[in-house]
Amino acid sequence: MGGVALNVRSMEDVRHEADRLLEIQGCTALIVQQYVKGSREFVCGMKRDEHFGPCVAFGLGGVLTEAIADVVFRVAPLTHWDAKDMMEQIQGRNILAPFRGEQAVNRENLGKILIKLGEIGLQFPQVKEIDINPVLIRQDGMPIAVDALIVLKD
Repeated sequence: MGGVALNVRSMEDVRHEADRLLEIQGCTALIVQQYVKGSREFVCGMKRDEHFGPCVAFGLGGVLTEAIADVVFRVAPLTHWDAKDMMEQIQGRNILAPFRGEQAVNRENLGKILIKLGEIGLQFPQVKEIDINPVLIRQDGMPIAVDALIVLKD
């Protein structure tokens, strides 16, 4: 849809992009946030399965989510052990370690995201799906959600 503007560097750029975004059908408000740099991207999500209920997803994110499809799922609720095990199950798990001069991923905080997604799925049956993509890893190893989508039941 073209609903994201990146690398906006001046007030003139902000005004231009705001005008462009507000022309998108259905767009009535904007969210402005700090640009976050990170070379590692993950996807964290929750999908309500017809048979299993809320299931939590974790894998390689950004454009790689669909291209590589390196994603694992667990049925909620998740424990800390489940969250850490999910991180070990993806093929690209090596990028969780120190990478290109950046610190290792803070797995404790990344795990908290996964656990919380499961809790949301259990506590709010009206939530059909949550997709946080990408979850960027800052140079200090901390994960930060950059974009998210929440789909509610009809």
